[in-house]
Amino acid sequence: MVMRGQPGSALAGDDAKTDPYQISHSACTALSVAVDHLHCFRSTFAGDPQGNSVSITLHTHGQYSLLRGAFENSARAVWMLGPTLRRYASSGDCAHRSASTRSPTA
Repeated sequence: MVMRGQPGSALAGDDAKTDPYQISHSACTALSVAVDHLHCFRSTFAGDPQGNSVSITLHTHGQYSLLRGAFENSARAVWMLGPTLRRYASSGDCAHRSASTRSPTA
C-alpha cells in the first residue's frame, strides 16, 4: 500500500520536495509499523476465545516494547503529517536543527 498526497495538496508539495524519499511514503510506513506492533501485542496478550473465556498472558518486559513501538511510530506519522511541523520535517535538515538547538552540556 502506497499513500500519496492528493495533487495540489500540501502533502503532494512536501513529496515533491523530498523526492525520492516522499513524506507520504514515510508516514504510510510508520502507520504500517504501528499497526503491526499492535497486532503482535494483541497476539501475545490475548489467546483465542474458548467458550466464554479468553486466556491472558502478561510478559514482564516484551509487550511493553511492542506498545512503545506502536506509540512511537504512530506519533511519528502524526508529526510528519501535521500542518505546522510538516514543513520542518521536509526541510531536510531536521537533525542539524535539532542538534543546534540542544542546550550545551557542561
